[in-house]
Amino acid sequence: MEDIGRHEGGGEVLIAAGFRLEKLDGNPCFFSKEPHIESDMDGRSERFDGLRNILEVIEEEMIK
Repeated sequence: MEDIGRHEGGGEVLIAAGFRLEKLDGNPCFFSKEPHIESDMDGRSERFDGLRNILEVIEEEMIK
């Protein structure tokens, strides 16, 4: 299965989900930073909820 960033609009979906486009070994990649587990549990919960929501959107689009 190809990653979502290869599909039309996929990069925008990842950016909306909080990912940033950076380079790894000269190749563009999407990265996401997790909030610190001990000092930012609210941030971790929000991040998890956002990722779960974006997964639901992706799954719904795959059904179409």
